[in-house]
Amino acid sequence: MKKNKEKFGKLLSIFRKRAGLSQNELAQLIELSPSHLSKIEQGNRNPLRKNNLAKIIKVLSLGEEEQRELLIAAGYSPGIYRPLVYPSPIVKNTLVDDTDNKLAKKLLENPALKFLYEVFNDPKIPDSEKKEIESQVFAFARWLVSNIKR
Repeated sequence: MKKNKEKFGKLLSIFRKRAGLSQNELAQLIELSPSHLSKIEQGNRNPLRKNNLAKIIKVLSLGEEEQRELLIAAGYSPGIYRPLVYPSPIVKNTLVDDTDNKLAKKLLENPALKFLYEVFNDPKIPDSEKKEIESQVFAFARWLVSNIKR
């Protein structure tokens, strides 16, 4: 188990640093004490439970392969959970727990976000099309942000 603890801790540290977050920032975002997170990254504590893993996956915007890698290192079988392909608090996901309900309800009051939610959760729309829509939405958001800052 020590080897799993170390591997999980190293992966978590790599993903956190890549996201540009300090241990304190990540700990605050996932509602965990900074000292506990530090011990996890050092391999001195067991990997997190699935509800905290879900928060980490969402906060760090981990891709499908990274999620799989982190879940395996934590001792979970990734086949049990549907990957969080579209990192967003409004997308249904078996890893996301009820703590997101308030935020999701608030976001779904916006008609545009509600429409995107419905599109991303429509089983009739192929994943390839959802990926393309996601790409276009992010491109537009980046363009919008860059033009607002001018």
